Amino acid sequence: SSQDQSILRSSLLPGLLQTAKHNFNQGNKNLSLFEIGKIHFKEKESLQEKMCVAILLCGKKTAPSWDLKPEEYDFFDLKGVLENLLEALHLSSLSFHPSHLHTLHPWRQAHLKKESNLLGALGEVHPSLLSQFDLKEKVYFAELSLSDLLNMQERKKPCKELPLFPGSERDWTLTLPKHIPLEIVFQAFKQTPSY
Repeated sequence: SSQDQSILRSSLLPGLLQTAKHNFNQGNKNLSLFEIGKIHFKEKESLQEKMCVAILLCGKKTAPSWDLKPEEYDFFDLKGVLENLLEALHLSSLSFHPSHLHTLHPWRQAHLKKESNLLGALGEVHPSLLSQFDLKEKVYFAELSLSDLLNMQERKKPCKELPLFPGSERDWTLTLPKHIPLEIVFQAFKQTPSY
C-alpha cells in the first residue's frame, strides 16, 4: 500500500519481494522487475538518503517453445543485465568482488565497485528471507546506487563500426578451486588479446 511505501526503507528488496509474492499469487511466476526509489541509512549519527535502482528476476527467462526447453534465470543473467546497464551508461573499469550480505545466498552474491567505491550488490536472495514471503522459487536481486552511477557516468562515446565478421558463441567449462573468486577469471579473459 502507499502507506507501506512511505516508510523510510533501507533497501528496495522487501518491496520487490512483496510484488513478486503478489504476482505469484496471481499465477505469474516468470518475473523481471525493476524499481527506482530512495533508500535511507544512518551515517555518522545523521540520516542519509540515496536514489537506487533495483532489479529482480525469477522463474523462466524464455517462453515455452516446441523446440526449446525454457531456462530458469540464474546469477549470470542478473550480472548480464547489470553489465548492459553499465554499458548503456558508458561506465567502465567496474569490477565484481565477493560480498557477505545476510539477505543474499552466501555463495551466490557479489559487490559491484569502481576502484574503491562501492556501487551496490547483486545475488540470489537468501532462502530464509524468501520463506518469510512464502516464495518457493529462486529469486535474483541487485540494488545499485543510481546517484553514484550517474555521478561517475563518462562522456558519451562515439558509436563503434559494425564488425566485418558475424559473432560466434562457444561454451567453455573451467574447473577451479572453490576459493578462487570468479572476478580473477574474468580479469584473465579481459587481459588476453583477441585475434
